[in-house]
Amino acid sequence: VQAMLTKSLGIQASAGAAVAYVGTNYKVYEKLEIEGVLADIAIEETSTYSKVIPGYYANVDAAWMLNERTGLFAGATYEGFGDYEQTVGGRTAKVELNGQAGLRGGMSIKF
Repeated sequence: VQAMLTKSLGIQASAGAAVAYVGTNYKVYEKLEIEGVLADIAIEETSTYSKVIPGYYANVDAAWMLNERTGLFAGATYEGFGDYEQTVGGRTAKVELNGQAGLRGGMSIKF
């Protein structure tokens, strides 16, 4: 959706579906020291995981046109994705990808 408020000032909003390909490496390292025993016991386990996660996005921009072809813009964006769990060595880590927000700005040029 786009609306021109004046001849040179406009706003634009968009929303839709998004997909993220995510991946993590999970590493667990344990060390057991027993008094009177010369050698320590150490265990290291790793797990690599990747997944495609569906989500959504919303974006709002304000634009100020300097002339017919060139303008400046500033905006905010928000993305929401689900979460997933990764397990290694009996331990589970929950990875949450909800609520990424950002600001952006720049110049637009029409060709």
